[in-house]
Amino acid sequence: MRDVAPFAERLSPDTVTRLERAAHHRFASAEVLRIQERRLTALYFYGYSAEIWLCAAYYRSAAFGPHQSIDRDTRQRRMAQARQLRLASGATMMNSDPHPLVGWARFLEWQRSASGALGAAATQRLKEATNKAIEIYNYWRPELRYKVVEITDAQLSVVRGAATWLKDNHSKLSEA
Repeated sequence: MRDVAPFAERLSPDTVTRLERAAHHRFASAEVLRIQERRLTALYFYGYSAEIWLCAAYYRSAAFGPHQSIDRDTRQRRMAQARQLRLASGATMMNSDPHPLVGWARFLEWQRSASGALGAAATQRLKEATNKAIEIYNYWRPELRYKVVEITDAQLSVVRGAATWLKDNHSKLSEA
């Protein structure tokens, strides 16, 4: 049995295309769970789908091709870079959370703004992506997988609405 690599080591590396496909799958799972009134688990999957779409949009904007490998080391280096950057408030762009949903939105906005050639519509879309990430993060944390808490329909509606916006707009977040 020692000749068999652990499952996680046998997974293919991420690509923008694989990330986007995974986000669609997580969102679809959330929709099924919502209909089954399993609100906590639905919220959990909506949050993951949002994180994945923002991450994929960042890599697309950083000129990664649709099928270019994004390995763990690449992801860690990019996240370390974002954690060194500061917002106007002095706070770091991306916090040290292992799933920094808002950080990916801010890092995407920073990446896109670096060219200085963003139009008003693209600038507004990126700000809205950050706002949607903040809305989701008000309710979503990966730690929810360890909890038994009651999620209201109103809370789920906020998260679902923000995740739906990211689903519908993720490809536009890396466009001019």
